[in-house]
This record gives sequence, C-alpha cells and structure tokens, in this order.
Amino acid sequence: MPADQYEALKADIEANGIRQPVLVWQGAIVDGRNRYRAARDLGLGSDGFPVSVLPDDLPEAEVAQLVRSHNLAHRHLSQGQRAMLAAGLGRASHGGASDRGGHLKRSERARVYGVSASMVRRADYVSDNGPPELVEAVFTGTTSLPQAEAEVRAATRLRISPLDWRSEELTAAQGDIKAGRDCLKRIYQSVAGDDVDIVSEVAVADDLLRAAVRRVEAVGSWADDLADGDIELQRDTYQRIIEFERLAIEVISDIRRVEVWAARRWPDDEGC
Repeated sequence: MPADQYEALKADIEANGIRQPVLVWQGAIVDGRNRYRAARDLGLGSDGFPVSVLPDDLPEAEVAQLVRSHNLAHRHLSQGQRAMLAAGLGRASHGGASDRGGHLKRSERARVYGVSASMVRRADYVSDNGPPELVEAVFTGTTSLPQAEAEVRAATRLRISPLDWRSEELTAAQGDIKAGRDCLKRIYQSVAGDDVDIVSEVAVADDLLRAAVRRVEAVGSWADDLADGDIELQRDTYQRIIEFERLAIEVISDIRRVEVWAARRWPDDEGC
C-alpha cells in the first residue's frame, strides 16, 4: 500500500476504528494486514479491533474464497446483501445447503460479514430454495432480503403440508424477532453509540418486526379458517401466537427506547 493511502487508512481508523474484522488462519493474518499494522502504529491493543479466527483445518482453497468474499464486504452493502454473501460463502465451502456439513458454520459466516446469524439463516433459505434470478436480485440490491424470503415462502406453501407451513412460519417469525433485537443490541453495545448507523439499525429492526407480524397474521388467519373439529390445533396455534405477541411488544418497546435515547443524545441530528 502506498504511503499516502496508508496514512489515510490510519486517519480513518483513528477516527472510526476498525469495523471489518482482521482474518487469521493458522496463526497468520490472511486479510487485513494493513489494518492490523495501522492499529498497532496507533497504539491499539489486541482488544482494540475485531479479529475473526478461521478454523485451522479449513482448506486453503476455502480460505482464498473467504478472503475474496470478505473483500467484497468492504463496499457499502445492506445487511441483506452481506447476508447473501455469507450464504454464498457457505455454499462455496461445501457445495450444498447451509450448515449441512462443511467447515464454515452459520455463526462464523455471520461474524465475518457483520450480520446476525438470523439474517444469514434467512439468506441461506433464499439461496437454497429461491430461483437464481431472485437470489441475484438480492445480491444487486433490487430486491430486499425480507421481500425475497416472503416470495420463496409463499411458493413453498403450495408444496408442503399446512402443519409444516405453520411450523416454518412461526419459526421464521421468531428468527425475525431475534434478528431485530440483534440490531438494537448492536446500538447499545457500540462504543459510545458512534460506530453504528443508528437510523439504519432501527429501520432494519422495524422491518424485521413487520415481517414477523405479517407471518403470524397469516398463520392466525389460517387457524381462524380451520374446521370445528380442529379445536385443539386452533388452541395450540393461538397459544403460540400469544407468545409471539408478547415478544413483539417487547421489541416495539425496545425500538422506542432506542429512538428516545438517540434523540436525547443527538438532539440536533435529523432522523434520530
């Protein structure tokens, strides 16, 4: 790296910190050497920047693929696009659907791309079950990940049993809620709240909550239409919906608390 670019990198790290993890494999840095050197020159200790340690038994070809994908994540990408990159990395690492063997687990891929494991789960689902053109639309940003997942699940509903569909939708709704909470957690755990895009994180959490509500409303309508002889199934479904509504209310409260906290901390900033 030329000296002027290195000095610019140091200035950026001093102002904003290191946001992209340094990748380490078998005790050596395979991505982020300049970031690491700049951090050391600035006097940052090993706990002053993120590090992602890859499994020692990860094949070299997969490490190379990971580094290439990791470099793509330096672009200004949405969480859905980063999650799709993580999904693509999972397929590349073992040639099949996510977390069905192979080296790179979902949690590891999520850490590399700075998204929650729940978001990667959604991307895995779209990547494994959606048509190539829809997957490409999420990669390019013309379709959001929640929109793509909704399309795939709508198509899946026509192919599976109603009970399997109910189970998938309620599980996905719980995943949406968890992912939304992860967005809010990143705000509270950030250094003085300055190293995350608060407005963006709150917007993503709100979108995830709305997606979860739509899923549960669809399941509720399905339960309402059940025949009278399915009272036990109705009762079980309604009970699950009540449990979800309790979690949803908690997330709504969390979102509002973050908005109030941000408005008090940055009273002159629009959108906080």
